[in-house]
Amino acid sequence: MRMKPVIYGIISVVIATTAIGCGRQSAAGLTTKPLSSCTALLNIASQGCDLYHSGRGAWPNSLDEVFTFRDDLPRKDAWGHDFGFTPFDGSKGYGEVISYGQDGKPGGTGEDSDIVIRFPVKDNIDWDRQQAAGIKLPPQMQKNGQSDWYEFYLR
Repeated sequence: MRMKPVIYGIISVVIATTAIGCGRQSAAGLTTKPLSSCTALLNIASQGCDLYHSGRGAWPNSLDEVFTFRDDLPRKDAWGHDFGFTPFDGSKGYGEVISYGQDGKPGGTGEDSDIVIRFPVKDNIDWDRQQAAGIKLPPQMQKNGQSDWYEFYLR
């Protein structure tokens, strides 16, 4: 089962548009470009884990396995750091794809904060939505007052 190209198109537009608006600040005073771009990239990589599972019948043990299976997936976060990865744990019901923020180290605040997206994506949508909360679309992409990029992405 291959991911619809439309999903990649939407996410590419979000990433490209946020790159154009890189100087805009969020309510918390953080630059929205890296945060929204990074969350979008993590979502794509997490969906790659779902696709790996659909195609191979098992969850990946590393992102390298996912990248071998799908070479069109992003490999780095918005700051150019490799993604972190926690393999799927059946007792928890999820695995994780992680960005360690601008500084590339676990923990931190602001743009140094970790962003964690869980997979399988569909089963962890509430967690993933919470991680993306507060990251807004650039004004040129907002429609009918809808400014939350994750809700835009889900449509």
